[in-house]
Amino acid sequence: HLAKAMKVDRIIGICSGKNADYVKEAGATDVIDYTDEERLASFWSLEAGAIDCVVDCATSSGAGENYTKQSMGVLKPKTGQLVALNGPASTWIRYAIGKQRKQKSLITTEANSDDLRSIISLLDSTSTRPTVTCLPFTDEGVEEGFKMLKSRRVKGKVIFDVLGELK
Repeated sequence: HLAKAMKVDRIIGICSGKNADYVKEAGATDVIDYTDEERLASFWSLEAGAIDCVVDCATSSGAGENYTKQSMGVLKPKTGQLVALNGPASTWIRYAIGKQRKQKSLITTEANSDDLRSIISLLDSTSTRPTVTCLPFTDEGVEEGFKMLKSRRVKGKVIFDVLGELK
C-alpha cells in the first residue's frame, strides 16, 4: 500500500500462489510464486542488477529463511537498497554498532505521532487501509492471536482491542 501511495511504478510481490490476489490488492504490479522454483530462479536471473529497492519481510521470520543473497543480486549495483524487517544475528549486531553494510538497512521504529500521520496521509491518498484482524483483549483473544502469529499465515496485522471499542 505504501509503495503504491508513493507512486512506485513497479511493485513486485513474491509470495505463494494462493496469496497472489491478496498481494495484488495490496498494490503489487507483478507477483512471483515462490513455490514455482523455475519461475523464481528465472526472476532472480532476469532481474539481476535491475531493482531499485527490495523490502524483505521474510528473512529470519521463523522457518530459517534467508533471502539476503538473492535480494542483493537483483539490486542496482550502486544505488539499489535492501530494506529488511528482520535478519540474522549479524545484521542486528551491525545495526547496533552502527556498521550496517552499504545498500542494506534494517527497519527499526520509534513511537512517533508525526510518522504515523504521514503514513495515514499516504494511505488516504490511495483510499487504502492495511488488512487487520481485530481480536478482543481477553485470554481467549490473546491466545487466538498468538496461534495466528505462530502459524505464520496471517494476512496483514493482528491487533487487540484493549478498550473493547473496535469492531
